[in-house]
Amino acid sequence: MTVIVKGYHSEGEWNCKANGKYVIAEKGGKPYFLKQFDYCKWMDDTVAAKYPELKKLNERSDEIMKRMVRINTELSRIAGRGGDLVIALELFREDNVLYKVNEFVDMEDLDEKRVHECLTQAQIDACMVSVLQAVYALHKARIVHGDLKPANILFVKEGRTVKALVSDFDDSFFIGDVPASQDLISDNVYYSPELQFYISNVTDPHDPFSKVITGRSDIFSLGLVWHMYLTGALPELPHGCRTAAQACLEEKPLRLSPMLDEKHQKIIAKMLAPSPKDRYANCNEIISDLHAHTASAASSHATGKSRLEVIVADSSGTPVTNQDVTVGNAATRKYMTCRTDSTGHFTMELEPGIYVIGAENKDCPFRRETLEVSGGTERTFRFTMYRKTKAAEYKFDPPVNGRYTALTAADDLTWELTTVTGRKMTVYTNMLKLYGIDLSALERA
Repeated sequence: MTVIVKGYHSEGEWNCKANGKYVIAEKGGKPYFLKQFDYCKWMDDTVAAKYPELKKLNERSDEIMKRMVRINTELSRIAGRGGDLVIALELFREDNVLYKVNEFVDMEDLDEKRVHECLTQAQIDACMVSVLQAVYALHKARIVHGDLKPANILFVKEGRTVKALVSDFDDSFFIGDVPASQDLISDNVYYSPELQFYISNVTDPHDPFSKVITGRSDIFSLGLVWHMYLTGALPELPHGCRTAAQACLEEKPLRLSPMLDEKHQKIIAKMLAPSPKDRYANCNEIISDLHAHTASAASSHATGKSRLEVIVADSSGTPVTNQDVTVGNAATRKYMTCRTDSTGHFTMELEPGIYVIGAENKDCPFRRETLEVSGGTERTFRFTMYRKTKAAEYKFDPPVNGRYTALTAADDLTWELTTVTGRKMTVYTNMLKLYGIDLSALERA
């Protein structure tokens, strides 16, 4: 093995990142994550003394390293009681370059756009609660993470459960002590509006506007992350806007996905409020709100009946409001008409039995579903019904016995369902209906 620096060895190649490069290195028989920063380097002092610009670069690197050391010292103090934080084991300067060492984390390789296919909604919510608890501990210590995004949230499998860890505090800072804008090297896709404005318009870190950037900036970022995990996409942006922050600064509304249920619509909408004062005051408020909504939904199960939640949307994902959808009990042949509300949802309780759910009129060509509800089992069935389209996608949460994930349209007439075990089932449609989906059969697959 080749010695890289300070006793760390590796045979691997350096991998480049936006603000540096990293490698998996070994020391004392244990693996570590070693990062080299490319924006924090020093020139030889004798050379820098002759050139004012080089001297300023050295002073800037000194400030960046001091900030990181201060943050990491505080993180070390709270890590034991602050939730799941992946903090640096070492920060050191070697050969005029700044290095960081983290414990190696054997994480799950989950594409952020496929998290909702690999994990159930309950698992995603549990991971987000863990993240919110960790970030709450940061904010209690007056630390703003500054770069919360899927890449900095690590999924780790523990037995049959999955937990989430918060990592990468390179852009973190203390509230009221925001670094100069050029020293914040993070991902603008997940910026809050106030952080975006600061980086784009404020050159003096002592500007009064820097006081606006608090923990509520992280809450905005986490709203985007949660939306991504639950739907596989960020909120729809208005025409001409490249980021959610830009849309908020231009006073243009974000459109949340109709795949979100009412509980998550309300919570994420508040997290993504354009003004910090309109967001949650802290992460614990979000957790309390989530638990309150969950408890309310659970109380509806006291009757022993299962619950059906349906979102109706057109091919672009826009909710279809005030739309009649037929729900029929196949055994009793009793049919009822449910009407979607202002968000495109309808909810109802189900007795045990097989149900047919769909719309039959030619003005509303939604596919038709067959749903089996077991006796004595309380379960919430959620899915989205789309108008007929080549790009439609069927989601079912939770997957029946974890057996399958998604149903996607290959064309107008053929739909293919892939189970977790790799088994595929193809069904055929006419212009209005979908036949052949029997969820009880899938449970036995």
